Amino acid sequence: MSDERTKIREQIRSVLNTFSHTPRAHVQSFGCQLNFCDGEKYKGILQDLGYELTEQPEEADVILFNACAVRAHAESRVIGRLGALKPIKERNPRLIVGLCGCMAEEEEVRALLKKSYPFVKIVLGAGAMERLPASLLAVYQGEKRHEELAFAGLPDESLPTVRDSGFQASVPVMYGCNNFCTYCIVPYVRGRERSRKPEAIEQEVRGLIEGGCKEILLLGQNVNSYGRGLDEKINFPALLR
Repeated sequence: MSDERTKIREQIRSVLNTFSHTPRAHVQSFGCQLNFCDGEKYKGILQDLGYELTEQPEEADVILFNACAVRAHAESRVIGRLGALKPIKERNPRLIVGLCGCMAEEEEVRALLKKSYPFVKIVLGAGAMERLPASLLAVYQGEKRHEELAFAGLPDESLPTVRDSGFQASVPVMYGCNNFCTYCIVPYVRGRERSRKPEAIEQEVRGLIEGGCKEILLLGQNVNSYGRGLDEKINFPALLR
């Protein structure tokens, strides 16, 4: 962990120490399997900061909706859930609500949040999950809304993860897509293709197996393009071997 991340974590923990109860966080993911995989990282980050995870939004001091822009049904569900949070926010003025994931990359969504859901204080685009601690700290320090939109690189390999299952896990091998099909929004909200290094993938998979995981799903928007951007010549079949 970098010195800056350590400093931010300690600053947030100092804020949480002023709470009269155990600070809790609720993370809910919508849409594709990669979004649910990202949601596990959001849970890991929040737990590492000192929050206790809860399945009940009414108990939470931080609520994150990790939302998909590819599936319209997922977007509609998120908007409905945001509306249901208004009375919870009124009862708990200290509550921080955030919208994360590729849905946050859409300009019209961000405009809707400003107009109809001003209580949403954090907006993190796909690939900006490691900026969550800095975003929380900014809001605790008085910033009205903190936005981070970034998907040029790869997520930090050292980010903590809280797995939703002990026997099944998803492991991203790449992110983004270069195809720009006329009917698909993925390249605009997930960015261009970026591949994880094979040794990082292998290390994660081995760790899961050692932890008792029986089923591992390798994820990517376009796994057939795995290897693009890496120095070594490797493709998806070679990765599997």
